[in-house]
Amino acid sequence: MNEIDPRHVDETLATTRAVRRRLDLERPVDNQLLLDCIDLAEQAPTGGNLGSRRWIIVRDQDVKDRLAQLYRDAALGFMTSAAERLRGTGHPQEKVMASAQYLAEHLAEVPAIVIPRSSAATTAADGRACSTR
Repeated sequence: MNEIDPRHVDETLATTRAVRRRLDLERPVDNQLLLDCIDLAEQAPTGGNLGSRRWIIVRDQDVKDRLAQLYRDAALGFMTSAAERLRGTGHPQEKVMASAQYLAEHLAEVPAIVIPRSSAATTAADGRACSTR
């Protein structure tokens, strides 16, 4: 395995912005790479430090098509409207909305959709068990 130079990590995190429109949608993504990314995502802080997420990896094209349609139904109108309104203004959100619109239009084409799901059981302030399901 290649060693990662920590000096490059900070630079990458500080300079990389949304890359949705530069994704190679034809390139296969190995399951191990997805699992490695999930391992990294698990290191992120969570509200109340609850953790215990479950991850769903969707590769089935019919399911990706349905998820993409749900996403478009919920968000594409807003994203398209915002992207058109901001186009050419130089507003900080101009590129973000154009990129989000592109993702909504092409979501079903990605090799895999990874969905986080919280499944943490927590304890209420009075000590009773409660669930976030």
